Amino acid sequence: MKPILTTERLNFYQFLPTDGYLIKDLDSDPEVMRYLTDGKASDDAEVERIMKILMGHYEKFGEEFGVWKAYLDQDFIGWFHYRPLKANPDDISQIELGYRLKQKYWGQGFATEGSIALVKKAKNDPRIKALWASAMKGNSASQNVMEKVGMSFHSDWILESWPGEDKRAVWFKLDL
Repeated sequence: MKPILTTERLNFYQFLPTDGYLIKDLDSDPEVMRYLTDGKASDDAEVERIMKILMGHYEKFGEEFGVWKAYLDQDFIGWFHYRPLKANPDDISQIELGYRLKQKYWGQGFATEGSIALVKKAKNDPRIKALWASAMKGNSASQNVMEKVGMSFHSDWILESWPGEDKRAVWFKLDL
């Protein structure tokens, strides 16, 4: 299978309908899920829901937008997303980028490397006017990646659906 996107060390591919086990494994680490579900692992029903969303992105956008699995050589390290904002899924002028990586790959520059590739992709698409990214307020590592790729703090917001006590989140933005 040909990668959708490559970086110096990573290859991005579309998920296959049979790849739910990759999501299940990634989401089983409480530290990976700390700022997503307050540490709760995704159960089978959640993995199935996620896979339907991923396949729906591919049906709608092909290889242009979506959530892509990331590999370092033959190792699945996590995923990156590059998709319209959830609030307006048909507006491709406003794209959200994000990622979720296995803990053993943290602190090695992979989040930054993959995000830089997505910023470059956006800059080469004249339809895209802005890139967005969000994180929980306490997730300084993700906010550092956003800054490294050229994004700036945009606003604070409250993530009501967050299961933890501290529901504060932040938006970062890069105008193109």
